[in-house]
Amino acid sequence: MKKLKFIMAIASIAVIGTTLAVHYSSGQSMQQLVQQSSTSSPSQAGSLGVIASTEPQPPPPEDIEWLPNHRIQTIRKDRVDVAYIDAKHGWKLVPGQGAMNSEPADIYQTTDGGETWIKVAVANQQNISASESTNLPAGTLPNEGIKNGLSFANSSTGWITGYAPRVGYQWIFVTNDGGHTWVHQELPVPKDVSQYTSMSFDLTPPTFFTSKDGILIEKIADAPRSRVHPTYVFFFTQDGGQNWKDQPSSNINLKFPDSDPNRLGQSFLVTLNDATWHTSDSGYTWTQ
Repeated sequence: MKKLKFIMAIASIAVIGTTLAVHYSSGQSMQQLVQQSSTSSPSQAGSLGVIASTEPQPPPPEDIEWLPNHRIQTIRKDRVDVAYIDAKHGWKLVPGQGAMNSEPADIYQTTDGGETWIKVAVANQQNISASESTNLPAGTLPNEGIKNGLSFANSSTGWITGYAPRVGYQWIFVTNDGGHTWVHQELPVPKDVSQYTSMSFDLTPPTFFTSKDGILIEKIADAPRSRVHPTYVFFFTQDGGQNWKDQPSSNINLKFPDSDPNRLGQSFLVTLNDATWHTSDSGYTWTQ
């Protein structure tokens, strides 16, 4: 098959050692970077499709080819996020009503394809901020922060991401016991975007295209939830989310086909080996 090229619409790019800082700003002029992709070619991802449903607790469809989790399998309705890793096992994030920039939430798990759900965790109801998460009881999710969604790579490891109006704080929590306990996960900040550490970070839940290869998108804005000149940082993993780097793995390529500056960071393509996926909502849903 013809080799694909790594083409990006970006405002700036910098190589820090061997790290390629992948980010761009929709408020600046764009340039293109073309980098020949590696010939490394692990097993190909299978074919999945977007699941659309109007049911508040939808079961997974019967005709899908199930692989270790992709957010392609996620169902969103009224801010309820449902993610399955196979035809029976899934998790659901149900946000509640809270004070400004705070949001309680319940996390449920199903083992029978959505027929029954068991609550496995809750966001801490006390007035403990995300920035003080190191002082939370072990395994507790903070009440503060708007929860954007959840994602699971396998039956034990998953993430909840969100936004909190705290300078330089990245709202991302990881579980390694199927959603029962959660801890804050640190992400690297590229040196050449360190200027943005005084701004707000808004994270989309990770997408996994194989059991190991995934992508996580972070928006950096100059005001909370702002669309004015946002900068996007792309993080990549090759080990199932244990480590995230701002350097694309050799078998993943990005392309930004939309020339509209307002669509950058929302609409882009990800190519993994022979499979190409498209998102138009910053990675929440995907089509192949």
